[in-house]
Parts: sequence; structure tokens; C-alpha cells
Amino acid sequence: MLLNYSCGLIGYSKSPCEDIHFYDDNKRNDTSKVMFINRVVFDTTANMLHGIIVDSLTNKPIAGAKIYLIQNSKHYSDSSDVNGYFSFFKNSFDGYWQMMIQCRSYRCLLIKNINIHGGLEVTVKLHEWLLKE
Repeated sequence: MLLNYSCGLIGYSKSPCEDIHFYDDNKRNDTSKVMFINRVVFDTTANMLHGIIVDSLTNKPIAGAKIYLIQNSKHYSDSSDVNGYFSFFKNSFDGYWQMMIQCRSYRCLLIKNINIHGGLEVTVKLHEWLLKE
């Protein structure tokens, strides 16, 4: 059953990404897809975005999801580890970003309006992509 929660090595979802907005307030977030967990302030120019990618039904971690951060011409990428964890830690990495998450067997998710300053922790819940027969 571990394969149900892994993106595997053979490509990613070809479905269009679903767009949602992110807020530092879960009352405004679509918490079935993304949850604000915590924010901390650093005494440096470094900023961090980290969290976990989980299955929306089981809450089990998803390994191998591709996470892309996009801000104008800046792009960064990471993959979730076996525990679903990902992390971006960079200098001068603040401002509003978009985060796209892709994983085979799951719907692509594009999260807009992520304000990165200091440290931000999120949980992303991916929904399985069901094929119509």
C-alpha cells in the first residue's frame, strides 16, 4: 500500500492545476487543501517555507511530490521526502510567492498569495486524481 502514497519515478499528473489562495488565517483558507500551521520571525535576512504534503483522505505523508516556488523570474524546487516533508531556506527570499505541487495520481495544486517573511510552516493536502471510465 505504500505505493498509494508515493509519487513514484514515472512522471507527474498531467491535469491542470487547481488554483487556491493562501492566508495566514485558516478561517479564510480552504483547509481541505492547505493549512497555516505556524509563523516565526528570524533575526536575519534568511526566510524559510517548510511543511508536509499529505493525502487528503488518510492524512498519510506523500513521498516524492514535486514542489515548485515561483516569484516572477525566480524559481525554486524541492521534493517531499519519505515523511512528506519539504523545506526551502534562502537568503533574501521574502515577498509573495506561488507554490505548485505535482504528484502522480494526485491533482496538481497551485497555491497563490503565500507571503514569505521569517519562517512559515504549512500542511498541504493533495486530492487523488480520479480517472473517468
